[in-house]
Amino acid sequence: MSGWEHKLAGLHVWLAQVDGTLAGFTAFDDAGHIEFLFTAPALARQGVATHLYQQVRRSVGARELSTEASLVALPFFLREGFVVVQEQQVMRAGVLLRRFAMRHSPPEAACNNPPVDGLPQR
Repeated sequence: MSGWEHKLAGLHVWLAQVDGTLAGFTAFDDAGHIEFLFTAPALARQGVATHLYQQVRRSVGARELSTEASLVALPFFLREGFVVVQEQQVMRAGVLLRRFAMRHSPPEAACNNPPVDGLPQR
């Protein structure tokens, strides 16, 4: 089994297309953990991630959601009501990356999200 097949085994995968071109994808498990949420760079900020996220939300229902968001994805998940549980550092291909363990919370809890170093505050 290839690396991607192994990562995706047991996950639900949704694809988004725009004019027959892959625009993005998401993969999540039965427990509500979003493993991947990706939008093609050329289609960023055009609603692709929002559409995919809404599909995940409908699929898992009222269950709590969780993810590890990249620095780029962090603002999206914050807007969707996720809160940062823990900032993490992971090594990928010799590069140290920041990511954020997050969980979905009620909208009123999102305003109590602690600031993240190096990011502009609202």
